[in-house]
Amino acid sequence: MTVSQYASLKIEAVLDLIYRLKDTDFPYSHSKDALDKVESVFNKLQRNLGRAEAKGDDLLITTVCTRILEEIFRFLPVIGFILRSTNVRNAFEVHGPALRMSRELLGAETKLLVSSEWDYSPYTYRPIPFLKHFVFIGLPSTESSNPLVIPLAGHELGHSVWQQYMLDTDLRPLLQESVISTIHTNRRTEFKQFFPDTSDEPSELGNSRSVQPAIGPVVAWATYQAQESFCDFFGLKLFGTCYLHALAYLLAPGMVWRPTFYPSLFTRFENLVTAAKLYHIEVPDGFENMVMRHPLPEHWSEREKFLTSLADHALQQNVGDIIDLAKAIIKETGIQLPSDETANEIVERFFKKTVPCHGKVGLANILNAAWKFIGENEVWAEYPQMRHNERNCLMEIVLKSIEILEIEERAPITP
Repeated sequence: MTVSQYASLKIEAVLDLIYRLKDTDFPYSHSKDALDKVESVFNKLQRNLGRAEAKGDDLLITTVCTRILEEIFRFLPVIGFILRSTNVRNAFEVHGPALRMSRELLGAETKLLVSSEWDYSPYTYRPIPFLKHFVFIGLPSTESSNPLVIPLAGHELGHSVWQQYMLDTDLRPLLQESVISTIHTNRRTEFKQFFPDTSDEPSELGNSRSVQPAIGPVVAWATYQAQESFCDFFGLKLFGTCYLHALAYLLAPGMVWRPTFYPSLFTRFENLVTAAKLYHIEVPDGFENMVMRHPLPEHWSEREKFLTSLADHALQQNVGDIIDLAKAIIKETGIQLPSDETANEIVERFFKKTVPCHGKVGLANILNAAWKFIGENEVWAEYPQMRHNERNCLMEIVLKSIEILEIEERAPITP
């Protein structure tokens, strides 16, 4: 067997998998559309391999075989995501309203796949050239049927908005300036300790090639932290208080471990409280105290701790601008934002009477009402048959409310 024969067999295996998956029942067309796009990628690679073999060009054959292997690594997780998006455990009712929200934010051509993940964290695939305009949002498999965690999709949509608006370009210079300023103001001695060969000239810290290896990782980490923070503020502004509930439900009280390119969970909660006050969004009681402030991991080197502290500080110096940026972008879209008054009305008029709500109340309002309802005690005292299974009953009412919302949006009913 030759390398090209191996590659040919691998492509046939991928295409065979895709053909079998296309026989699956798709709850909405976007899953099949994505699968069609992936199929076209591997059909093209198969043709390219055939042409290369016909020419007998060994270098070209090797190049095509390398590309085939790379694309299998790249797209197999995507194929798995597409398959899981058809699983009946997913809350399909949220797809329509979430798609409408996505299109208001990202454009009318946007296509959305909502699926389950085997990581205990919401996840989104970064834009893929062959899947332009597709947004993939994955929720932990244990929560994929739970509508109360849907507000976390706002965070994942924030990643797509960050990419579309190319916010890295705007924020990276500000973050680098903050890092350099911090070093020169009060961290110069430590910096020279870890990087003794760097210049003492402030002007060279941001420009010298010899210095970039020192601060380059810090600026990259700070930029990633800024993106994660932006997505938090974006989800908060988009969904309101229920975003804070969903985040705390999933992640509190947090873990000791943290990556360098993520703000600590304590910092995220602290900054979300700041943003909530600026956005005039109610913060759940005790939210600030649901996570602990952990020290940097002991197994990190002193240099890694120092560099991470620089990235953390750079984020905090610019967090106000990031909060304002999320607010400005959402305002620009004109999207409907949640209302405390509407959420309160849904609780009083519908949820307390154990019936789904109606009247185009909005996805975020329904979810805010659900979290507000959970916080009230003895509201179903007169319905003992429901109190025995209160959580599942509430989930059904919420999902039915979202389903009615989608029906009303698609085919308004005249009173």
